[in-house]
Amino acid sequence: MVGGSPMMRQKYMLVGYALVLLVSLGLLVSPFTSTLENKLLDHEFSLLHKSSSASDTGNVVLIGIDDKTTATFPEPIALWHRHFRDLFIALGMGKPLVVGLDVTLPDRSYSFLDRGLDKALMQGLKRLSDAAPLVVGITVNADGETRGVYPPLLLAAKKHATGYVLWKKDRDQVVRRFTEHLGVQNETVPTLVGEMARAVKMPVSEGLIDYTSGAAVQYIPMQQVIAWGTTGQLDKLKAAFAGKAVLIGSVLPFVDRHLQVINLAAWEDNKRFAPGVLLHLQALRSLQHRGMIKPVAMVWVVCCALLLTLLWWLPLSRIVPMLLATSLVVGLAAISMTLLTSGYDLQVVALMLTSVVALMGRQVQQLLLDAIEKRHLRMAFGGMVSPQVMTQILADKLPEGERCRVCVLFADIRSFTTRSEKMQPEQVVLLLNRYFEQMTTAIHEHNGTLDKFMGDGIMAFFGAPNRLDHPSLHAFCAALDMLERLQKLNKELESEGEEPLKIGIGLHVGEVVVGKLGSQKRSEYTAIGDTVNTAARIEELTKSINIPLLFSQDVYQEINNQFGKAQWIELGEMAIRGRSALSLYSYNTSHT
Repeated sequence: MVGGSPMMRQKYMLVGYALVLLVSLGLLVSPFTSTLENKLLDHEFSLLHKSSSASDTGNVVLIGIDDKTTATFPEPIALWHRHFRDLFIALGMGKPLVVGLDVTLPDRSYSFLDRGLDKALMQGLKRLSDAAPLVVGITVNADGETRGVYPPLLLAAKKHATGYVLWKKDRDQVVRRFTEHLGVQNETVPTLVGEMARAVKMPVSEGLIDYTSGAAVQYIPMQQVIAWGTTGQLDKLKAAFAGKAVLIGSVLPFVDRHLQVINLAAWEDNKRFAPGVLLHLQALRSLQHRGMIKPVAMVWVVCCALLLTLLWWLPLSRIVPMLLATSLVVGLAAISMTLLTSGYDLQVVALMLTSVVALMGRQVQQLLLDAIEKRHLRMAFGGMVSPQVMTQILADKLPEGERCRVCVLFADIRSFTTRSEKMQPEQVVLLLNRYFEQMTTAIHEHNGTLDKFMGDGIMAFFGAPNRLDHPSLHAFCAALDMLERLQKLNKELESEGEEPLKIGIGLHVGEVVVGKLGSQKRSEYTAIGDTVNTAARIEELTKSINIPLLFSQDVYQEINNQFGKAQWIELGEMAIRGRSALSLYSYNTSHT
């Protein structure tokens, strides 16, 4: 990784972690997270319900009012007083544990139509309440006021037990939770399920309705129960209802429907838009089983979220955060399902998102910081090192030292020291900058690496850090380009009244060791070896023999097939300072 100021990086890390903390806490209370939580919860319940081994419907039975019921009894439901009487009497004969009536009883007398209607219904309610605790469902009007029940009917029920058949819906209108905090000011009110449970001394708890067990439900049609009663089939009534909680409600296609987590109606496949009486049934089954599913205390959720934010500080490679985030999401989902089967609901989506934000946020920050540092490095050092070297630096791949074959180029301005003595320092710098700009451009365009400036001299090499098949060819073409650019620069100098520049270029190819040389505080990328020294000595000879371009036989052998033979100038063996004589060549630069 590209280095940077440790203090600045630490500062950015702290700022990033603070943002992760804020995002994590925001996720815990975000409606978006709540929506995702509900969707995941529904999916988990669906999987758990499908994999459940339970085949019974629990100790709760449903008596349904269906299309056949309405076809059997031709009167409007509001006038079914005698039919409900027959149902209640038959049900009482079955000795149920408790009965809940999810059917709205009349709020007025209908004796003006038939004097026997009220009496018939009261008779049925009394007979049923004698046999088992009876809870009458009540609801509210459009204005929120409780819809009353004709008082004599309640008196006939003896215990006067009533319970609201209302549900608190989530934001997406799905009913997932059982609560009795349904009042205008969120106060507690009696519910049908709560009163039925309390009537048989069953503990009442609030929370998520438990869908982890219990099979889909089949109902017994109302007319069937009445038929068993009127024909005296006591054995069937007791087999169906004895010692069980019984709910009576509508299963009609367009009456009292709610969006539910799972459609438990075994008789239809109407997505999750199921009869509301099934909510009461599943809530009762939940209370019978182990109570409602309780949320994990928020303090533990917050602690888990804060713990997961510490993932921000893990030093990970770029591929690991994605794998770790995926593993954590899958693991948290598994933990959530395990807790669900144990009766606890964990807000796992917020924890999943916190994990992703911490891990991927750290990764994004690292990428941004690296990009900023690379940009700063390019701006600060782009003109000081070769593009190839800059690429290696940014990729953190610059070698400490490696042996490779390169062609080394040395170039020097002739008699520049004498010339500079007659110039102001500012003029010397300006002239050298103009000269170096042209020479380095030629070197870089031919895949060369600029090693260093030595006063008015240049050292470059071709073949590292990027390997080249024919480094001598690249170096030779760069040398020709340098001479051509010098001609153009000299024309500009002559037009300005300045003397033209003359240079000498020496080339030699061979093995060298290239890499970072220096200390931890300061180092440079350079080449060392006899090839470097030989190229420098060849460049020195250009002064004494007054030839601008001079190169060794090794260079010549690598490039001679690329250019016309008439342009080569064979100089033969020449003495080299500090080593044995070498066969040297030049090139007729007038052809360039």
